[in-house]
Amino acid sequence: MLRQGAYKVKIALLGDIGLFGKFCISNGIKPEEYFSDFISRVEGCDVIVGNLETPFTEVFKEYAAKSACIGSVKENIEIIKTLNISYVNLANNHTGDFGREGYELTKKVLNDNNVKYFGIEGVREFLDFDDSHICFSGFCNMDSNPVYLSDPGKRNDIGVNTVDVDKIIETLHEAKNFGYLNILAFHSGLEHINIPGKADICFARYLSEKFDYVFYGHHPHVVQAFEKFNKSYLFYSLGNFCFDDVYSGASEDPLVKMTEENKIGLVPILTIENSVVVHVDYIWTYLGPEKMMVIDQDSSNIIKTVKNIDLSDLDKIESEREVLLTKLISNRKNNRNLSWYLKRLRFKYVKLKAKQKDV
Repeated sequence: MLRQGAYKVKIALLGDIGLFGKFCISNGIKPEEYFSDFISRVEGCDVIVGNLETPFTEVFKEYAAKSACIGSVKENIEIIKTLNISYVNLANNHTGDFGREGYELTKKVLNDNNVKYFGIEGVREFLDFDDSHICFSGFCNMDSNPVYLSDPGKRNDIGVNTVDVDKIIETLHEAKNFGYLNILAFHSGLEHINIPGKADICFARYLSEKFDYVFYGHHPHVVQAFEKFNKSYLFYSLGNFCFDDVYSGASEDPLVKMTEENKIGLVPILTIENSVVVHVDYIWTYLGPEKMMVIDQDSSNIIKTVKNIDLSDLDKIESEREVLLTKLISNRKNNRNLSWYLKRLRFKYVKLKAKQKDV
């Protein structure tokens, strides 16, 4: 991508994208209508990037013993195209849910529709404007339980990039040395907790001592506190851009039901000049039943709570995070009895676990 003359590049970062349930073409969604308000708000963006959580698959044969594997039919690429998403991160814990078939089909569908990807096989994406240069790279932390993982030691390095501190630093250094602004997609953290973990904060801040970069976080499915540290912008989790209730197939009840927090997403709009972020605008979204709404940050108590989280005292916020985690676990246990567990006891998972091996 090359544009002549001085130009301020605008890049929108989207959180978790799940193309299933209500966000499936065959279930009746009309993306140009559902997302119309959001699309009008990002018309001026040069690049829109999302974390694609659902691999495309035709057989839906689960590769791994996981509580839930999620995927998408290839027709849903139309949603990506309607949203004008031109780049997707695949370094996440669901890219490998359907093994080689889903993995290869995902790459094919994206390639066939001119949607670039990064975060697997060591792939990075480089964007070149006349006076700005941006590099996208992606890594998935093992705390999110990813499968179908890459092995850089193999000649054919197939699979999801996992977090390796030395590799990340090497990747960012190389791009920086060529004059590129790094945007690092980082898939990590506890789900449904809006306080980021101390380890992720320390790591993101540690990188900011070496690079002026953007930390593009996802996985918790809720928006987490964010900050500008040194000259870097650290978004620990942007929450869901589009997602629906998750079913395991073992019960008519959802394994994970969307909460009000799950329905709110944050979309930072980065303005970049001479490979430097010079301004950030923020769009807050809400997944309504009939339409995605762009909402005012002062209209939601959830947004106010997230924005008021103080990241200055890491030991204090780690204690607050533990309280939230304990409450979450307690609520889950209260909603689960012996019948709930028996319904979800699936013998095939025992066989999958025994057979599972990384690439």
